[in-house]
Amino acid sequence: FFLTIPREMEEAATIDGANTVQIFFYVMLPLVKPAFLAIGVLAFTGNWNNFQGPLIYLNTTQLFPLVLAIQFFQRSLSTNAPKWHYMMAMSTMMAAPILLLFFLAQRYFIEGLNVGAVKG
Repeated sequence: FFLTIPREMEEAATIDGANTVQIFFYVMLPLVKPAFLAIGVLAFTGNWNNFQGPLIYLNTTQLFPLVLAIQFFQRSLSTNAPKWHYMMAMSTMMAAPILLLFFLAQRYFIEGLNVGAVKG
């Protein structure tokens, strides 16, 4: 992603007297912060919803994440009367951290759209 940043921005910072470390921290890093944040949100979402990894690596049910708990609860519903209100409550609990993370990061996504805009 750093390769897409115009070289002129780095040259302008050099002309203004910034050294390499200052260029990285004050010019380049603010420009790529939304991309890093998007990668972080997508990585968190992928790991939060990971089904097969914990199923393969974990042996005890006490360590299973919520995604496996929902699956086991759904299997238990097939033998008993369906309790869909419990399934919906568990699904809401599963989706809440992802929605919260998105709403917290949304400001930085919008900021990233405006960083590259030209004023004038």
